[in-house]
Amino acid sequence: MKNSILIATKDRLTSDTLKELICNGKINNSIMIVHNGDEALNTIIADRPRLILLEAFLPVLSTIAIMEELHKNNLYPRVVCFCVEIDEVLCMKLFKAGVSGLIDGNSSWDEARKICKQVESGKVMIPDLIKESIESFDFENHPEKYTPLSRRQNEVLHLAGEGYSNIQISDKLNISRKTVEKHKGVIRNKMGLNSSTEIAVFAITHGFVGVKEVRCS
Repeated sequence: MKNSILIATKDRLTSDTLKELICNGKINNSIMIVHNGDEALNTIIADRPRLILLEAFLPVLSTIAIMEELHKNNLYPRVVCFCVEIDEVLCMKLFKAGVSGLIDGNSSWDEARKICKQVESGKVMIPDLIKESIESFDFENHPEKYTPLSRRQNEVLHLAGEGYSNIQISDKLNISRKTVEKHKGVIRNKMGLNSSTEIAVFAITHGFVGVKEVRCS
């Protein structure tokens, strides 16, 4: 389905909103909708959609992790990322991962539609938020700030956000406790966090887990 459009979001409300955005923009393609990162990755590999709209922090796999997996398969699709709140570092990470456009909570309907159309035509729409950093080469001088999390680190972050301890994460992922701690250390460094509690809060507030998934210990 190379003429199709894929929309991947955590919830139906967001996917319906993005679908309405596309339909009103008169982009006449069939639209596929999924609600987690694994489904999105498998659909992209199998169907090669013409345009892809991904919510930044999908369950199971984030947009950045999806892009990494696609590049391993020599796939470089046209991707627009949606994130309600975004900062400069996350924005830079998304574009370094291969995203071609970004829609956030401050984007107007017309702006969002324009970004989708431009990306669908093959253009890269770099937001003003990171133009200065690109021009100043900040991403080259401090690459550690913009390096995305690996798939395993995303899994650890997701489970930490659900409230699992290091021992429980180790059992679930079949890795040693020391390896879990190492992954958490990398997450803290990359995301500017100071503790396991901050990792869990970050996972929840940035959409790695939903409120219903959080465990009460």
